[in-house]
Amino acid sequence: MGVISLERADSLFWLGRYVERVFTTVKVFFDYYDCMIDRNEREYIHFCEALSIPNIYQDREDFVKNYILDESNPDSIISNMLRACDNAIVSRDDISTESMSYLEMCLQTIRAEKDSPAPVFALQSVIDHIYAFWGSIDDCILDEENRNIVKCGRYVERLDLYLRLKFDQTLVEKEFRKFSKRLERVRIGYHAEQYQQVAAMMERKDEFESLRSSILNTLQQIFC
Repeated sequence: MGVISLERADSLFWLGRYVERVFTTVKVFFDYYDCMIDRNEREYIHFCEALSIPNIYQDREDFVKNYILDESNPDSIISNMLRACDNAIVSRDDISTESMSYLEMCLQTIRAEKDSPAPVFALQSVIDHIYAFWGSIDDCILDEENRNIVKCGRYVERLDLYLRLKFDQTLVEKEFRKFSKRLERVRIGYHAEQYQQVAAMMERKDEFESLRSSILNTLQQIFC
């Protein structure tokens, strides 16, 4: 296993984070979309609040279209997909062209909906391409260190989102175990003290809900 540069490690780490950000937010978007259709058309306000992103949308239709398609909005699905693709390009030699192609298909799928009256229905294809991407990197990334860095980014992003979006405690604990296993296997720099603080708070199971914000804030400090 060779020594990986800080720049390469950073690109692989953020590749994992941005791909997971698209994946999880799209899946949650479906739930909020159903609620906006069936019960409360302004449920997108709660979506923005949960993710700590500004509510710049005028109504449900504006949210559905621009949260998916607006490249000038740094919080949109397409903007996060663009960042994922940028990191994939830098990491092409490490992840393979084949793996990168699945992310390019995600981007093409979203952009093809520019003039569609219902862009939300194309997002299932984005989910499918991301599943294929994760499967591909298991096959195509031969260096275990590189693969672990990408997945470390994936799981820290998933933890961040699960904590923000009030996912069930058991799911958060499951993802923390995955994150911990990857973190043990990588040689990238991180703040061990902050990691230990998160681990200690996760052990206080009966206090989890009251500690959720503290866990999230400390998690964000592990790689800052």
